[in-house]
Amino acid sequence: MFLCYNFGSARLMRVKAICAAMLACLLLVGTADAQRSTGRNPKRAKVGKLGQLNQKSPIYSKPDKGARILYRGDAQLYVVMKSIDGDWVTLVMADGTSGYIETKYVDSLPYEVNVKKPEAVPVPVATRGGYSRTGGRGGASVLGDDLGSQIVRTGMSYIGTPYVWGGNSLSGGIDCSGFVQQLFKAQGMNLPRTAQEQSYVGMPVDNFAGLQVGDRLYFTDSKRARITHTGIYMGNGHFIHSSSGLSGIYTSPLNDRWMRILVNVRR
Repeated sequence: MFLCYNFGSARLMRVKAICAAMLACLLLVGTADAQRSTGRNPKRAKVGKLGQLNQKSPIYSKPDKGARILYRGDAQLYVVMKSIDGDWVTLVMADGTSGYIETKYVDSLPYEVNVKKPEAVPVPVATRGGYSRTGGRGGASVLGDDLGSQIVRTGMSYIGTPYVWGGNSLSGGIDCSGFVQQLFKAQGMNLPRTAQEQSYVGMPVDNFAGLQVGDRLYFTDSKRARITHTGIYMGNGHFIHSSSGLSGIYTSPLNDRWMRILVNVRR
């Protein structure tokens, strides 16, 4: 998961050691790589800089020593530094949220932590998986009996359910990752709760043009460089999701806007 580049044998061994340590660190983004800060990789987006604690220190939920302690880091722990503001460093936590540590306890290392940028790929246009357009918010009629069709068919029966952040009710209110989790749970498959965690589970689909009905789609907000949204591919270039922007469960075209931020597909 972590890429180590050719810097000479001694330096390469150091970077490998850093990468190995990062794998075990609770404070790192799971899809990130460590790269020497001597140049830019156009295929990757910067999450932050690599840092290392110089002594044992608490990591807070806010830049305030009276705030809740998220984690107590030991000396030599590697962390991802998002920004430095005076006496406080903002860290990127494993779930993509922010943690805060006093600046004096962190040494900045000459490495950037990067994630893969979304790639522009053609939007699928052919009808797939037994779906046909019927109009109205990308609606479709379900013809297939395969697992993916069953999952999507169930999801479509809840169109109009309101979006509720942290919600788990398909009929009362649910968010994007809860929607995906509950649809797969109904088929006897257990997925993690958050979109970030879900994006690590299942068989990766590298060719986005070959999407199949029932594939799980994971999108990023490039400003935060983490998985922030998920949905399920329906076929015919559409997907179903619980969207805060649409105020609930609806279908949407997988257009250029969505394809630009589609970074992971799992089957």
